Amino acid sequence: MSTATPRPIVPARRSSVVSCLLSAGVLALVAALGCDSGPPPQHVNFADGILNMDISQDWVLQRDGGKKAFYKHGVLEDVKLSFENQTADFGTPMNVQGVRSAIGSELNLAYGGVDARLGFGGCAVLTYKRHVKEGRKDVYTHNWVVAHPYGYGAIARVAITLKVPDGRQGTPEFQALVDALDRQVGDAKMPEA
Repeated sequence: MSTATPRPIVPARRSSVVSCLLSAGVLALVAALGCDSGPPPQHVNFADGILNMDISQDWVLQRDGGKKAFYKHGVLEDVKLSFENQTADFGTPMNVQGVRSAIGSELNLAYGGVDARLGFGGCAVLTYKRHVKEGRKDVYTHNWVVAHPYGYGAIARVAITLKVPDGRQGTPEFQALVDALDRQVGDAKMPEA
């Protein structure tokens, strides 16, 4: 039996540990808040306040017809973003979880593969993807539906669609757009009931 002498534990310099932890915390906070992401976002007040959210300054408004609005990306010109007001009366009052469940069931029946969650803005947020044909062109769409109870049995509902020619959805630029919009849609606000 050999007995090894234990090595003494040398305490790390407290100031360097604290400094390292503070630096990591500040960097994580800056990344989480998006403080290093460039110019401030532009605010979208769609359909007279049915949906309020921020989007990147890169989106250029092409047309706003009240029930529909269309944006074109200023850098990636073949990428488009649209908003459509689909506010409707469901006939029965629901809370936001009921809205998420009802619209999720409807979209799953129509398209399948729907992801449903409650956004930080307090709304139901549903996401799905589609491949569609527009004329002769194949198009890939990444879709969000943002909804919230709005009065007795009414549901404030807005469909948001990000479109790109099929085949471009795998690019890092498009995925970055999807990720940014997903965060912004999750923070969207709608009027209370």
